[in-house]
Amino acid sequence: MSYNDVLKMLETALNDADQLEDHYDVCKSTMANLDSNRAKAKKSGLSFSDDSYNAAKEKFDSGDYVGANEIAGDCSQKLESCNSGFDTLSNLFEMLDTFEMKHTDDFDTLKDNLSELMAAGEFDKGIALCDQEESAIRSQLSDYEKAKALVSEYNEKIMDAKEHILIEEFVPDEESAEQYLEKRNSKEAIKISEKGIDQIQNALDNWRPEIKVTLPDDLVASESNRAVVLVENTGKAKAQSVTLVVDGIEVAGGELSTGEILPNNSEEIIAGLIPSTPGNIPVKVTKNATRSFDGSQTSIDEQIWVEVLRAGGASSGVQGRESKKKKDTQEEEVIAITPEWSIPEGLSDDELVVGEFFSKRWESYMTYPDNKIILDHLHNNREKYAISSYFEIPTDSKSIMEDWALPHNLRGNIHLDAKRKETVRDIFESQYKDNYVIIGEPGVGKTVLLFEVFDRLMKREPVGVLTNENIGDAHEKFKIRLFYDDISEKPDLYEAIAAKEKISGLILSSREAEWSELPVDFRKKFTRLTVPRFSDDEMKQLVLKTLDINIIKSDATAVKTLVSYAQGSPIYVGSLVKEMVYSNVRRLSQTYLKENAQKGMAGYVTMILQRLLKSGNEYRTGGLHALSCLMFLANHVEERKCHEQLLRAFADEIDEPMEEKFSDVYDRRTFNRSIDYLSGQGSLVRFPHDTWVDILQGKGADNPFRPDIQAIRKEFEDTGMFEQLKKDAIDDAWEAIKKRYIRNNVREKDSFLELCDTLTSNFRLSDLREMQVDIDMVREVASKHRDEPVAAAILSRLEGAEPTHNVINIQDSVISKSNIGTDGSDADIVDSIVHKSKAGK
Repeated sequence: MSYNDVLKMLETALNDADQLEDHYDVCKSTMANLDSNRAKAKKSGLSFSDDSYNAAKEKFDSGDYVGANEIAGDCSQKLESCNSGFDTLSNLFEMLDTFEMKHTDDFDTLKDNLSELMAAGEFDKGIALCDQEESAIRSQLSDYEKAKALVSEYNEKIMDAKEHILIEEFVPDEESAEQYLEKRNSKEAIKISEKGIDQIQNALDNWRPEIKVTLPDDLVASESNRAVVLVENTGKAKAQSVTLVVDGIEVAGGELSTGEILPNNSEEIIAGLIPSTPGNIPVKVTKNATRSFDGSQTSIDEQIWVEVLRAGGASSGVQGRESKKKKDTQEEEVIAITPEWSIPEGLSDDELVVGEFFSKRWESYMTYPDNKIILDHLHNNREKYAISSYFEIPTDSKSIMEDWALPHNLRGNIHLDAKRKETVRDIFESQYKDNYVIIGEPGVGKTVLLFEVFDRLMKREPVGVLTNENIGDAHEKFKIRLFYDDISEKPDLYEAIAAKEKISGLILSSREAEWSELPVDFRKKFTRLTVPRFSDDEMKQLVLKTLDINIIKSDATAVKTLVSYAQGSPIYVGSLVKEMVYSNVRRLSQTYLKENAQKGMAGYVTMILQRLLKSGNEYRTGGLHALSCLMFLANHVEERKCHEQLLRAFADEIDEPMEEKFSDVYDRRTFNRSIDYLSGQGSLVRFPHDTWVDILQGKGADNPFRPDIQAIRKEFEDTGMFEQLKKDAIDDAWEAIKKRYIRNNVREKDSFLELCDTLTSNFRLSDLREMQVDIDMVREVASKHRDEPVAAAILSRLEGAEPTHNVINIQDSVISKSNIGTDGSDADIVDSIVHKSKAGK
């Protein structure tokens, strides 16, 4: 072998050694990656086969680095894919948990399935499993996001469409979509929402006002008849305007026109009609209706036959129409309602006492105002009837009307149109197991209708009012229906109802907008009955009836203007007439309306607030201070009713901060003007209507107080200062009213109890004790007068926080006396909550 051959062999050997070293380094790195992926899988709790790892290690140890690298690389890649897929699934399941969603298989099951495949060396199948489940979960999450967006769009679509069409028929499906979304059934929520959105859009595109025209049937030939032309919109879409062209009868002034007419509403046009000849003559009316949604116009010709009399043959058209209307609106025959309730059989001794208590209070309500003997019985047996309950049966109609801020002369004077009669009938004739909610826009008279149902049911059976959230099923045992007005303002109450698996006998009211925001588990327990606005014809009757009840004269033009201003809201009429009575104005005129009213409830309330708080465009001295106090009442006081002394104490507390932040001071004249305008009985103050609350919360596009309201909220609400000042006001209010009560416990009894009612509704027991409120004195005075509703409510709250023996506690079907004392020996009750106050929404 030559020298060159030897050199060549050495060179080849060195190259082979270098290559072997490279293979070694690559294989070692690959094995390290495999070890890392194995460690990660073990850390994740995954099982896997080590067959490939062992084979690679064996080849590595034998020096077959290429073979070892090939096996280790393939195994590492597959193991890494399984790890990555598992990590992705872990993250996706966390997202499912965040949205409270469930997958077909739970996470642990999928982990076990993946481990089983990896342990068998079936890494490819494990990777496929991860990919498949990832795709399914991502699709599930995508469906949820889509469903959430569509349900929100559905709700917004309904709210937007409400301005132009009747939306009642779409609401149940929208609620179903919300329920499916709540249950995370995204596909059904998507299906219903997409269909509903299309249906609403189709309604907006295709529904049109359907105009019915009624001409007077007693016109006189060859004379100018001052006549009423009734234009009704019987369709489901709002008419922006309607113009009429009449051919066959001469119309003084030519064309007749209206303003906007809501669905199922009407407008009267006063016109001069001049028929040329007597007899039964055909009149062609061309009805041009402009739709509010898009301004498109529909034109329809209609032939109407009109009876025209010879001169001197009949009365004028207006008189004839009024005569007919008077005949049509004769009082309906009153149907007697027979009492049907009796105390159930098979009760325990305590339950019999409760049943007797319910029966006596019912009897008192039915015999009011001649119920003194029964009230004496309840008072004289107050120790026997020491009962704590989550509901109260009122002893007279006066107290329930005061609690619901209704006019004192309302009972027996409630005006019901056909829809409201139907609502009352549906609830009155329903089975006990059914729950109802009366839904409507602000001002349509939901509370009035709720009272009418309450009062009518009381003639047949005892019914009660929910007083706190400790709801049981005792009312079901006694078959007593329970009412609550404006449920959206009581979160503790609707959350307690939502938490119950089932409940019966509830009748509530709620605003349309707030109802859709309440929990689905709560809403699904109720059948909704929607109350529309009154038609113009019904509003005219209501106005005339309200004026007559309050002995106020009027002229026809002013009545028509008031109907227009009220926009179908009976509360508007009631508020305006109440102000007239308060101001001793005994005639409704155009001049009075021009100076003291604006169109729509929000406009009317805004005008009143401007008059109270401002002089021209500038705030009066103390105007911003009074505004802050009204905001406090609207947003930080339970049920928005408060003892006047507590509100005045709060006004004192906020005086210095208002001067510091807004350079405004407590002016008693401005403050008193505002307080005098609020409603309420005795020492309580409250808002005349919840539209006041809307304005004071800054709602409304044209709300002139909004900038100042936002500034006050930033300084006092967002910082928690409102709540602190509210607590600071306790001491002054308590000391003042307690001293008055001690001086004259007969005259000041009602005021004392009303303050205790306010305090126990809004503060913790610990807060009250900290501010030196004598809880024992509160309990003692309330116990002495427990036959009165306000005292019973106070005791119910105290018993809910600190039960005492000798009191029958009503919650579930098992009714018994509490055996927990108040001395702390049997229970450690230090910071029990009587009731937490809620900030306004």
